Amino acid sequence: MDINQLRYFYTIAKYQNFTQAAAELLVAQPALSQSMKNLETELNVPLFIRSGKHITLSPAGVELQRRLRTILPQFESLPAVLQRLAKDNRDTLNISVTVAAAHFVPVILEEFSLKHPELTLRLHSSSQTFCDFHISSDPPDKDFTSRKIAGGQEIFLLVKNDSNLAEKEEVSLLELQKERFILQTANHSIRAMIDSYFALAGFTPTIAIECDFLYLIPQMVEAGYGLALLPRDAVSNDRGVKFLKVTNPVCERDIYLSWHSEAPLTGPMAQFYDFFCRRFPLLPD
Repeated sequence: MDINQLRYFYTIAKYQNFTQAAAELLVAQPALSQSMKNLETELNVPLFIRSGKHITLSPAGVELQRRLRTILPQFESLPAVLQRLAKDNRDTLNISVTVAAAHFVPVILEEFSLKHPELTLRLHSSSQTFCDFHISSDPPDKDFTSRKIAGGQEIFLLVKNDSNLAEKEEVSLLELQKERFILQTANHSIRAMIDSYFALAGFTPTIAIECDFLYLIPQMVEAGYGLALLPRDAVSNDRGVKFLKVTNPVCERDIYLSWHSEAPLTGPMAQFYDFFCRRFPLLPD
């Protein structure tokens, strides 16, 4: 099965007539008929219901026509898309940033942009496979190479200012087994990290609220719905809440810069990587 066969089929399906399709495609009708017979043989399903000189689409033919309405336009536009992408890649960097690492981005990218004003930076909110670099608190998988750019970033316990816990400066996570927590929803990368702290402490937290919006969590803590674990720099307004150091286990995270192992570090990627190497000393894994 090749793309020309699919184009031929789609045109025949449009007219439900081989003669008209052959005229539009500038293909001899016998060759067009043979191509469709080959396609049906390869797929092992009839695509047409033939009745003398008349044809209609079989159920399989109707389904193939439906799918090709999307597939063929995408295929036809592919050269233009790839050419545009190749042009963009000469002066554009695509960078994905997870929530847990987002606090690193503004200052660092400002510094990089001042050094390389000719480059455009595109930020994406999740680890899209097409991105040149990923900044995340998650260690990369086996297909990626990484460089740790920050280590030992503390995660704090947020408590209400007038709570009993607010009288402390630090607290063991083990002391909080009977408390209620406000946590991020499971799709947040920071949630997996926080779940791992509870696992190390040996208990499953009681969840009062799961929240998609990081900025709302301190307000919910202030309102008395529960406690929360967050990096200090993820909280823009700490009015009404207090940060406590967490021990047993120590709650820390690392930040990684990663890229696909097969991606050559050339052009803008090389400039970005060199900037990071100068900006952040090499840290042990």
